[in-house]
Amino acid sequence: MYKYYDIIDQNKKIDIYDPKLSNYTEVQYKLPIEFFNKNSALFVELHNVFNTFCMITEESIFNCLEGRIPLEEIYDVISTYKNISLRRDNDFDGHYLFVDDFYRITNPSNYICENYLCDMENMLKVLIKLYPKNDYYKVIYNETMRVYDELRKTNCIVVSDPYIKIELPNSWYITRNGSLYNSMGKGGHKESNLEYPISDIQRGMFPCFFMDERNKYLEEYNTTKERGYITRDQYVKYLNWYGVCDSFINNRIYHKIIVDLVLGIIRAHVDLYEAFDKLEYSEKYEDELKKLFEMCNYQYDDLLVRFVGMSKVKASGLPFVCTTDTYEMDFHEYTERGYSIDLVDPIIVEDGEVKELSLDSHRKIKKILGK
Repeated sequence: MYKYYDIIDQNKKIDIYDPKLSNYTEVQYKLPIEFFNKNSALFVELHNVFNTFCMITEESIFNCLEGRIPLEEIYDVISTYKNISLRRDNDFDGHYLFVDDFYRITNPSNYICENYLCDMENMLKVLIKLYPKNDYYKVIYNETMRVYDELRKTNCIVVSDPYIKIELPNSWYITRNGSLYNSMGKGGHKESNLEYPISDIQRGMFPCFFMDERNKYLEEYNTTKERGYITRDQYVKYLNWYGVCDSFINNRIYHKIIVDLVLGIIRAHVDLYEAFDKLEYSEKYEDELKKLFEMCNYQYDDLLVRFVGMSKVKASGLPFVCTTDTYEMDFHEYTERGYSIDLVDPIIVEDGEVKELSLDSHRKIKKILGK
């Protein structure tokens, strides 16, 4: 039976009370023109860096690095490249407008500029890997980090009340082991949103890494659950909400809501890689992978529910749980609160082949297995 979590119906807002520490809220403001005048030479060079980065392809990265560094490091560089390209193509924050319109927008907000510099930092890391003997990119990288640090020091903060108010998107899932996972919505934080690793898999992540990734996240999940707190590094990696970091004591945070959210994110990664690992030894891996995404209509939600085996929970409007689990009693705590159960056909891997399993067949199999 799957546990019901009150946080799902709390209007997506969490008030985290911290009586011991002062909490702060970052204020967006327009940067003074002096900031750009002083650093104008760097912004001109970053514009050139951006144009150079746009000319790179995944294939050119692999060809350039093959034989020079281990395969795992090549994959890390390609993964960074893909994530930056995905942000650029979707322009989640609107800050790439800042790149093209730099001379027309003389005072963008600190938020836009900070995100821009952060992305430029990652672009430069890729270029340094590709061209290690070219000191130009190293010099620009060091100067970018200097200006980035300067910008962060000028960010305006104001003292708030003792509550840190967090608003979560209505993007809830129940993992296969019953943990609650929030994907943080479209374009959410990279390490919490499974769209990013799914995109890596779709674009050619080596299947030999699936079980390694699964085991890495499973070990982290078990360790975190057993000790009952998350570290500052975990917080920055998976959530990174500004202000909540003040709640850390001795590099640890014990707040149950935050700990449960991080556990859900970690567990969701376990489920994802475990599901895709079933395809690793398929003789027609690429064809079956393409078939899988076509079966899911290239929809993120469909893939997580039908193939990975999660259940999607929607609390607003007419509440429902979308699942492949045919035992309605598993969701008793949800149905008694007015949730309907929407059943969909699961997608399985059998003998290396992706197949859609009808609900009737699914019910018979679960009955035989006693699941």
